[in-house]
Amino acid sequence: MVDLLHTKLVPPRPRTPLVPRPVLFARLDAARSARLTLLAAPAGFGKTTLAAQWLAEEGNVEGQRASKPSAAWLTLDQSDNEPPCFWRYLIAALQQGAPDVGTAALTLLSAPHPRYETVLTALLNDLAALDLTIVLVLDNYHTITAPAIHETLGWLLERLPHAFSLLVLTRNEPPLPLARLRARGQLAELRARDLRFSAAEINGVLCAAGAGSFPAELLAQLSGATEGWPAGVFLAALALREHHSAEPAHLLAAFGESHQHAVTYLVAEVLDAQSEHLRAFLLETSILEHLTPELCDAVTGNTHSELLLLELERANGLIERLDGSPATYRYHAFFAEALRSEARRRFGPAHLRVRYARASRWYAAHGCYTESIEAALAAETFAEAAALINRLSTRGTLRYGPHTMRRWVEQLPQALLHAYPDLCLAYASAILFSEDRGAPATMRLLERPLELAERTWQAQGARQHLGGALAFRSMAAWWQGEHEHSEHAARQALDLLPLDDHWWRGVCWLHVAMTALYGGRLAESEQYALDARTCYEIVGNQYGRRAATLVLAEIALQRGDLEQAEQLYLHVRAEAQDDRMDEGYVLIGLATIAARRADFGKAHALIQKVLELASTASEWGTRLVEAALLVPALLLQARVLRATGHYSEAQRVAAGPAARTLQYDGGR
Repeated sequence: MVDLLHTKLVPPRPRTPLVPRPVLFARLDAARSARLTLLAAPAGFGKTTLAAQWLAEEGNVEGQRASKPSAAWLTLDQSDNEPPCFWRYLIAALQQGAPDVGTAALTLLSAPHPRYETVLTALLNDLAALDLTIVLVLDNYHTITAPAIHETLGWLLERLPHAFSLLVLTRNEPPLPLARLRARGQLAELRARDLRFSAAEINGVLCAAGAGSFPAELLAQLSGATEGWPAGVFLAALALREHHSAEPAHLLAAFGESHQHAVTYLVAEVLDAQSEHLRAFLLETSILEHLTPELCDAVTGNTHSELLLLELERANGLIERLDGSPATYRYHAFFAEALRSEARRRFGPAHLRVRYARASRWYAAHGCYTESIEAALAAETFAEAAALINRLSTRGTLRYGPHTMRRWVEQLPQALLHAYPDLCLAYASAILFSEDRGAPATMRLLERPLELAERTWQAQGARQHLGGALAFRSMAAWWQGEHEHSEHAARQALDLLPLDDHWWRGVCWLHVAMTALYGGRLAESEQYALDARTCYEIVGNQYGRRAATLVLAEIALQRGDLEQAEQLYLHVRAEAQDDRMDEGYVLIGLATIAARRADFGKAHALIQKVLELASTASEWGTRLVEAALLVPALLLQARVLRATGHYSEAQRVAAGPAARTLQYDGGR
């Protein structure tokens, strides 16, 4: 399992002194009865600050705030667009306050093809059993773009227990079931218009920051110029406090052009007021998502980062301290973006690449490989990035999800991939498992990295590695419906692979067994399937073991041994409750057995379950779902209808998939 970055699980400490926002706190209190509270506004509107202050607030304006909720926090970023990673982090956030929540769900998530309804049902049961109320904050939800995450989170939202609510902080309206939740009164919303500072609040910010109090006329002008935009107000206050040449008239003129112009002007004013060493520290460390003294020392080349961080913390507003130990900070998201832009302008990209490279090496030395890779890519130290990514991939499998792997590798120069054939194979695997595995376009995409790997291993005389590449080709060809090609590649691989390479040999024996099965060579298929299952048992690959058992069940079914087939299917079903693909295969097998026993009612019910499963399995790809589940289920349904005398309906049902049957040939 991927190591979790624990700083993502803690909120920033609220700034002191706070700008009181009792009206918004009251709205958030009232929103706890809703399943979802959406805090949606552009950058710089203080979403994170408001949520952190609300969770930390001990009492409302009258000091009467009761039943303060237990809070869980998760700060999201682009790397969380892998569904298993997202849900592991979400469960880890919940476990900060409720350690026993999600234990079963985490186990189910470890499956190769987790069934998220099962995972989330286990999580919901744990939440329902709690005797406390929980608010889970998902910060930066706009960084999530994976449709599967939106889909599964929407499923969870519509089933949350009453004691649990979700607070989503985002710059954009997320593709969640907002209309349904809104219609049911289960959605609370705060938008940019709600978060704008009033004139009184602007004056409070100026006073709290030590910038003094504006005359009423100028205060009204600043309120109009900033439109109550919290980031603009706060930067204006810092500029007035730090640099007295930032006269109000200049501030108003800057906002009169554009918010971006105002930010550039204000950040420059704030920075120029700092000492030279503190200004350099701010700019050079702006590349970091989280700041610790040791990491900042490594990036800047200095040894006094701890003192500078304490100085910035006392300055109230330049950084936020995260709860927990060791001392960890971050720049406010909007201020960090502005600082990075200013750093690029003042230092130039070459200077910052050196700092990214230092950060990458520090992360790698401390086992933070995701952060190390991201920093190496930003530094354009592509050889180091490639070596790190290569360390995380073995045998064409991925420690990180396929979408993350693709995003990393696709930033590397193509010429560099020649030196990393293992990485090429892992990249090909990422393509296969992030695209529709049955689509011809998928094979065209993975062909290039696969050929690069094979050419390198051919030149090196690396027979075992070539065998692994051929085993992968066998697997890819099978998903493409090219069964003869799959068998040919598998047999070639078996000639190259050593006898103790049980991982790839299991893959090969499985695909040879399946080809023999669909060719009617049952005795031959049975032996190969047993060999495959033995290999998978040795390496602990439960998914492969179940696949081999399914082949044995199909063999028993074709021989007419319905009892043995049923036992094998039920054995797989007991192990595959977290794997929708295997569950679909089992349901089709059990429906076939029921039909042969003339139990047509049971057969029909099982077929309906397969069709329901196929309708929710979009992440596998349309062609794969049709080949593996939809076509076999509909053809079986047509046979059941025919057997029960519904001839016209049977003909109608069979008309669609029948034309595709020869192409897919069962698709398993």
